[in-house]
Amino acid sequence: MESSQGPLSDGIRSFVPLAAFNWRLNSELITGLIFGGVLIVAPRFAQADCTCPSIPEAMDALRKADTAFIGTVQKVRKSPIKAEHYDVSFSIIRRLKGFQEIPGDGVSVYTPISTDECGYPFGDGQDYVVYAVGNPASLRTTTCNGTNFLDSVPEADRDKIISLAPER
Repeated sequence: MESSQGPLSDGIRSFVPLAAFNWRLNSELITGLIFGGVLIVAPRFAQADCTCPSIPEAMDALRKADTAFIGTVQKVRKSPIKAEHYDVSFSIIRRLKGFQEIPGDGVSVYTPISTDECGYPFGDGQDYVVYAVGNPASLRTTTCNGTNFLDSVPEADRDKIISLAPER
């Protein structure tokens, strides 16, 4: 004796393997997309090198900076305020631009810790020409601002930017 659900249960039985196949296919597809997405995205993180549109020449860097100076690094430390940044303390050798609101002979500048983020690799006791942006309480610089070792700046450029610097 056939049940009235016989053909229906046969239909369900034939549908269940198809549904299981579809689920298996879909889960493999989803897994493939997830892992494929990771493979596509992962190299992007690995290749996050600093890319500056162009590093400005000394006079252009001076023009674009909010504050510029020649200074000696006194201390490089991890910033307690700005995550993933160094707080670099300088003693000022020569003020070049933007020091109306900065008293004294010292200033701090932030730069990203990672050179992949264009952080400048400052060294203790070294002299630099620093081109910074931002307000006096939060000056920032990167390799893209034109900041450089003082000795790496061509003498003609150094003389020119110093000649434009306000007298103290």
